[in-house]
This record gives sequence, structure tokens and C-alpha cells, in this order.
Amino acid sequence: SCTTRLMVSSALSIFIFTYQGVLETILSTWDCKNIDGRKFLRYRPDILCSTSENRLYLDMSIVSGVCLAFYTLVLPLCVLATMRSRWAREIYAFNFLAYDQLFGFITSQYCSAFVSWEAVNCIRKMLIVAVPQVLTSSPIIQSIVNILLFLVYAMIIVACKPLVSNYLNTIEVLNSCNIIVASFAAMLFTIQY
Repeated sequence: SCTTRLMVSSALSIFIFTYQGVLETILSTWDCKNIDGRKFLRYRPDILCSTSENRLYLDMSIVSGVCLAFYTLVLPLCVLATMRSRWAREIYAFNFLAYDQLFGFITSQYCSAFVSWEAVNCIRKMLIVAVPQVLTSSPIIQSIVNILLFLVYAMIIVACKPLVSNYLNTIEVLNSCNIIVASFAAMLFTIQY
């Protein structure tokens, strides 16, 4: 029915458009900084980052862990399963307008061979968020990882050309190059000062 399509489309669009922001919030639980030899949350320096000494932090870690698993595994798999389901294929075959209403915001910018490319973008966004918040606090290492990540991403875009238009592929590569240059400049600025 039309109401079901609108509800599914709304849920999928909310998931896609809020993905990076929600990941930043979830991963901030493990973003701790050293203060006088003890680790505290960066955004709430009154909370000690220790599951053995702080029950609140243990609860936060459990909830964030469950949310992280749900948001990075369950929801993307549900989106892919829905897009590849028999139901979606039947809608595509018999009512393309309904299919476009449901999945158009995800698939319309990609070639038919790469309709699931948004999953690659979700992985890229997850890495962008995870590197500074979880893996390292060193700005130099963050810049190097960003340079490598966007260099690989740009090469994949050049090789696969997943976007529906050559202009969009070129813009995506140029955007990646822009981030590479900015990350390199940030690394040089950090080294210099």
C-alpha cells in the first residue's frame, strides 16, 4: 500500500541521512582523554572512562556497543535485504514509480550495477568517524589515515564509475582530492606548530 511504502521510505531516508551523526554520538563513548593520569570522556570530563570504577560508564559502554552493532550491522543489512528482496524486485518490475518512491533517494544517483553503492559510503563514513574518536588521538595519524582512505576511495571511483553520470564521478573524485589536500595541509600545519 502507499502508506507502507511511505513509512519504509521515510525510515530508510532517516537512516541514510543521519548515519554519520549517529555514529559520532555512539562512538563518543570511547573518546577519552588523559587528565592527570586518568582517562575521562572528552565531551563529559566529569565521567571516568573505567568500566571497573564507574558503573555509569559501564552502562554507557554496553548501550553504545549494542547501538553500534545495531546501527553498523543490523540496519545496513536490513536496507540491503529490503532492496534485494523479491518484494522490491516485483515493485521495480510492475510499478517503477513506487520503487522510485521507496528507494530512489538511495539508488537514483548510482548505475544499475552499483545500486548498493550507498553501503560503501556508509563504510567510508564509519571509518571517517571511527579513526579520530576510537583509533587514535594523534592528528598526524588521523591525517595520514584520511589521506589513504580518500586516495583508495578516489581510485575505486575512477575504476568502477559507480555514479550514473561522468560529471558526478568526476565531482566525487575531486571531492576526495580536496579532502586529501586538506588532510595533508592539516598534517603539515600540525608538524609545523
